Amino acid sequence: MGIKIDNLLISIILTIWGVNLMAAESAPYFKYVDEIVNDFEREMYKDYGIVCIGSGGRQATCVETIELVFWVYQRGTTEQARELFVKSKTRLAEKVNAHAKIRPFLKKSPFTSEEAKISLSFRKNDGSRYLDESVALVCSSRGGNIAYERAELQTYESPGLQIIDGPFIPGKTDKKEVLVNILTEPYEEAVRIVESKKRLEK
Repeated sequence: MGIKIDNLLISIILTIWGVNLMAAESAPYFKYVDEIVNDFEREMYKDYGIVCIGSGGRQATCVETIELVFWVYQRGTTEQARELFVKSKTRLAEKVNAHAKIRPFLKKSPFTSEEAKISLSFRKNDGSRYLDESVALVCSSRGGNIAYERAELQTYESPGLQIIDGPFIPGKTDKKEVLVNILTEPYEEAVRIVESKKRLEK
């Protein structure tokens, strides 16, 4: 009896979840998000040559965040990564706020750079990362900060395996690619630096 009840409960939960999911997918704001994202992707490719490889966000019952991941096909310095990151977040927020039809579905209005989640991954033409001191990834971090990371190969040794009533198979030394923090700074500080550079260039 317990198994039957548990199965029935699971079935009810899955049915409700499925209905809610279908309702969410039919919500009109998904179309508006797609319009904004597609337009934004085209602009970023045209202006900076960067390619969007994934999108998402928190949009279950309203538009809370929009998240985009871009590949940047060049070696990146901290200054370049900062400037492109700030410009990307600012432009995405502006495009959301300029889209009149999506406004009633925003959790927070106006939509800010905080809700515009951008990740920039600096890559070679073959898609691999630069294994040097340059920036490999810049993205939002905890507490409203920005994290700048570099990629490097680290050596690790896998443990051996003792087979029952058999021989011991020794582990092996191998290398894996990891991301290492270069710098973490408040987003407001990054904006201040980028704005200061703009004023100096005028």
